[in-house]
Amino acid sequence: MAAAHHIATGNIFTSWQELAAQPRLADAVLNCTQDRMHLAPVEALAPKGYAILLEKPMATTLEDCRKIIACVKHHGNLFAVCHQIVFAAEQARRSGSALAMSDFQRP
Repeated sequence: MAAAHHIATGNIFTSWQELAAQPRLADAVLNCTQDRMHLAPVEALAPKGYAILLEKPMATTLEDCRKIIACVKHHGNLFAVCHQIVFAAEQARRSGSALAMSDFQRP
């Protein structure tokens, strides 16, 4: 996949920790770690100035949610929590939902 998108081998990481150890490489990061693991990458990447898109749920505890909010506010990051809807369209199609299928686009 990296070759198909012309990503240099020096920009391929097997963990968020490897990315966090590098100088800032891009404008934004997607935090797609396991729900219970969302806080640590935010704390490591926010100080670098990345815009952060975090998959829902924000965290699994109220305390972690508060820490994430405090961290991105402190560092002034553009921050959002998103809902992964790639599978929603397929579920709607299979269930015969009345939703207009044109409302969903495949990436």
